[in-house]
Amino acid sequence: MTPEAYIADLMRRKGPGRVAIAIAGMTCSGKTTLADRIAAAFAAEGAALMRQDDYYKDLPDIPRGGCGFQLESPAAFHTAEFVRDAKTLLSTGAVLSPVYDVASNTRRTEKRLVRAGRIAVFEGLHAVSLLKGEIDCVAFFADEPPEVCLARRVRRDTAAFGVPEEAVRAAWERRILPESRAFVLPQRDAADLLVTDGGETVGTA
Repeated sequence: MTPEAYIADLMRRKGPGRVAIAIAGMTCSGKTTLADRIAAAFAAEGAALMRQDDYYKDLPDIPRGGCGFQLESPAAFHTAEFVRDAKTLLSTGAVLSPVYDVASNTRRTEKRLVRAGRIAVFEGLHAVSLLKGEIDCVAFFADEPPEVCLARRVRRDTAAFGVPEEAVRAAWERRILPESRAFVLPQRDAADLLVTDGGETVGTA
């Protein structure tokens, strides 16, 4: 069963009312691609998409550890604002979301209007741990092995940002993987569904 088929079945069983999907996973695990797929598949139902990455703090405000900025930690985000905006979107059908500029590592001045019909999708490193228990949602976890995520991260950062491969691998070993083990991977046990194989397979957690 694909994630789209699962959600369609959930909508049939749930009946009228808004369906919320929280999608978490490691960096380069496919969670963003999955969220985009779901939003596109249910565009006719007014699917909305909110990204946790838009709630990053400005770089000077992100905590630093011995290996640099702790970008995989919840402390790098305005988490209370993310949860509050998720609740507002579900209760009112609309919210003004911040917009984060990756190039400057700062929040832009403009806001983005997010409107939700039948489906609201919340995607990010910690979307499950932040939202499950706060809202009524189904929790997906993008369950790709760390070595697959690393290979994708190497390809992305070298091609898109010009980062040398050795620097990507060093950051992975010293910071990204340890922080992911501490803050991201534990969400696997809290997820309702595990999504693997590039988003083609859904299994129970």
